[in-house]
Amino acid sequence: MIAVIATFFPFATVSISLFGFTVRAHDVSPDGTTRFIVLLLAAVAVWLAWPMPSESRMAVVRLTGLTVVVLLLAVVMVVAYLDVSENNGKGEGIVKVSPAFGLLLYGAAVVVIAAGVVGLWMHRSRTQK
Repeated sequence: MIAVIATFFPFATVSISLFGFTVRAHDVSPDGTTRFIVLLLAAVAVWLAWPMPSESRMAVVRLTGLTVVVLLLAVVMVVAYLDVSENNGKGEGIVKVSPAFGLLLYGAAVVVIAAGVVGLWMHRSRTQK
């Protein structure tokens, strides 16, 4: 849920500097396609994880699918960071592009979700014995 909310915050801050002073700065939010992809992946993740009762083992197929969805969410995060990094190099010292709150929040959400999936795999291996 936090990953979806993060897409409504700015992913990058673009600032223009002259003689060491910031003349103008504005935030750049992700486009509608990125928001739709994250929303779709989050919905699939919820659908895959929903039927799991708290004390039973999760089906391998669902857990594998959930792992793939989390990897795709991580790919979106990496592409966004690379986009910010690539655009930062184009400014030749005048224009600076830096990650904004939305991208940092999205990255933290993906890390937490990935840790949860790793925990599910560990829980499954313990209950299998």
